[in-house]
This record gives sequence, C-alpha cells and structure tokens, in this order.
Amino acid sequence: MLSSVILFRSVNRSAQADIAQMSLAAGRNYPAVDIFICTYDEPLELVERSIPYAFALD
Repeated sequence: MLSSVILFRSVNRSAQADIAQMSLAAGRNYPAVDIFICTYDEPLELVERSIPYAFALD
C-alpha cells in the first residue's frame, strides 16, 4: 500500500524545468556531473586507458 501512495504522489515541476532549461541555454549554469567507470573483472590496462578519457571530457 505504501508503494501505491508513493506512485500516486505527483508534483508538477514543469516551471522549474523551464527555468533550468533557459539558464542552460544562456550558458550560465551547467549541471555538475559524475563519471563512473564501472568494471567487473576487467584487465587493469583497460581501466587505466579509460581514466584519461574521462578526465578529458568537458
């Protein structure tokens, strides 16, 4: 029942989204991002080659 209550709660955030979109289009406010290099049982050489490319992203 709790999951149903959570799913039916809704908030209209379109005004906030419009403001953020205009700010982004004006070039003033870029959102912060994180880059995760997810690996599982990968060779160390492959992971080491991926890190400089992640740092080079702008």
